[in-house]
Amino acid sequence: KYGRISIMDESGKVSTLLNLNRHLSYPFVFQDDDKTWLIPEDAGSGCLSAYEMAGNTIGKPIQIIDKPLVDATFVKHEGLYYVFAGIAGDLPNEKLRVFWSEKFEGPYEEHALNPVSVSPRGSRPGGSIFLLNGELLRPAQVSLKHYGEYLQLNKVTSLSPTVFEEKRLFDLKPEDISRK
Repeated sequence: KYGRISIMDESGKVSTLLNLNRHLSYPFVFQDDDKTWLIPEDAGSGCLSAYEMAGNTIGKPIQIIDKPLVDATFVKHEGLYYVFAGIAGDLPNEKLRVFWSEKFEGPYEEHALNPVSVSPRGSRPGGSIFLLNGELLRPAQVSLKHYGEYLQLNKVTSLSPTVFEEKRLFDLKPEDISRK
């Protein structure tokens, strides 16, 4: 009942990158300037940590936020760093929280509107936030009947330390994906 983080090299060889003998998941990789960071979900530790990556190895962790965050997803937007996540033990499938900082390493502040979303429909992060045609898009999980039932894509229309607005663009359900 625990996971570890593994990596596959170009030849297809899989090796363990991080094993802490507790549950690890959602291995979020974030690039900032010339550094690449691995930020796994490790809510059991009680905090969010990041590991600098160099090839197929990682360095010692740095603590980013002293909270048990679930599916922490980073994005740099208009010069600030934002973390979107749930908090373990406080409805992480239904409550989206945002934290922000001027530096990747922190310190991070809570968003003025936390939780910025309270709904099982599209609150829990579902992958990397990305720019497409100048628009900030945020994948999210929908957990109406069960955890991670399907994905929803949201467009973030306003984001600052005091403002957060997004609108649902579309849903992506398993039955929508077929091999032809």
